[in-house]
Amino acid sequence: RCLEAYFKLALYQCKNVEKGSEEFRNIWATYEPVFSNELNRSAEENEYEFITLVSMYIRNFFYLSNSWTNENLEKIFGDVNSLQWLCAVQAYSYVGLLIPEIHHIFKANGYYVSLLDDPNLNDAVKDRYVEYICIAHIQKIEKLDDDASLLEFLLSRKNDRELSKMIWFLWSIRDQNIDVTKELVFDLWPKLVELIRQQTTEQRPLASKLALWAEYIKELDAQSKPWLCEIAPFVNDDHNGMSFMKELARFSDTAPIDVVDIWKGVLSRPFYVHDLKPLKKLFSNL
Repeated sequence: RCLEAYFKLALYQCKNVEKGSEEFRNIWATYEPVFSNELNRSAEENEYEFITLVSMYIRNFFYLSNSWTNENLEKIFGDVNSLQWLCAVQAYSYVGLLIPEIHHIFKANGYYVSLLDDPNLNDAVKDRYVEYICIAHIQKIEKLDDDASLLEFLLSRKNDRELSKMIWFLWSIRDQNIDVTKELVFDLWPKLVELIRQQTTEQRPLASKLALWAEYIKELDAQSKPWLCEIAPFVNDDHNGMSFMKELARFSDTAPIDVVDIWKGVLSRPFYVHDLKPLKKLFSNL
């Protein structure tokens, strides 16, 4: 609590003067020795409060001193799988914003691989890092056609929970109308369909989750129709049947015959309709 109060006092004082001014630098200079001292504590002391705070408030530390923060990033996260690393990784997951400098360190040191496999980190923390990987591609820090692409890495793991999180996150930002997100969705879609084809389980929640991306399709064509036909039998496995039906009703405005082929796929397994409006629209257009 003392460390957090000390940090917030430094932030308060710096924000009350012009950033980059001599007064700003002098204020930082009075606080920096304490921060550096805390950061340089011996691992044998088992003190991780400052590591947690600096990782959680890392954006503010960049504001206080970009150079000090950049110089100490490697030291902040420490050795992979150490207790310090676990504290820093969990704390950074609360930031909710990808910081390119940290992303490069994570990728270079294999931190993404390590944290996704670490049994000490819960699903909420791992899910946030799946989001960070998606954001890195949206910001074009990463490229899907790169051999070292982290999204390609997620695809290669074939972990349904990680891939479901990826699908959900890219769907959740659909209203932002980011062109690069749409491109990413359409690049990933055939790769995910291929993974779903390889599954042999009776239920395929990943296919159901993928049904959410139907909102990205403006109209059916030779590319998108087969994708929807592949996932159609499984749309209700993760309770996405009704949202899928609404999209089919929308497609039926311009391509009712094509929609029938997809609808047949839906009906290949038991399907319970709780809202008849999409169905009525579909048949009306047909």
